[in-house]
Amino acid sequence: MATDYKLTWHEGRAYAMVDEAGEAGLRDALEYLLKVSRPLVPLDTRPGRDQVVLMNTGRVVIDPEHGVGGVVYGDESTKDYAKRQHEDLTFRHAPGRQAKFLEAPFEANKTLMLAIIAAHYRRRFR
Repeated sequence: MATDYKLTWHEGRAYAMVDEAGEAGLRDALEYLLKVSRPLVPLDTRPGRDQVVLMNTGRVVIDPEHGVGGVVYGDESTKDYAKRQHEDLTFRHAPGRQAKFLEAPFEANKTLMLAIIAAHYRRRFR
């Protein structure tokens, strides 16, 4: 005996669900990257400076329209300093601190970050 089924496809809602899951997953993955990168951010040891100023400027930035995001260190007054600290491999840093304080933890954790994103898709489409 055959059973009949009726399927109604809600394309707009389906795409919205994909976008929502992707953005939430990306945000959580980047929040994780922010968390694991903070202990590596160089301290500002120049006289009269707040040592953790750069570390405290870290934040997640998402562009939902284009489905991209990133972790950013530095504000308007410290962004050039942050970039230089990240890229210049000749600087000597306090123990445990390093240049490439975003790149290194990203490379070490990219599989986990992809799993975080994938988990959002799985939960959304159960």
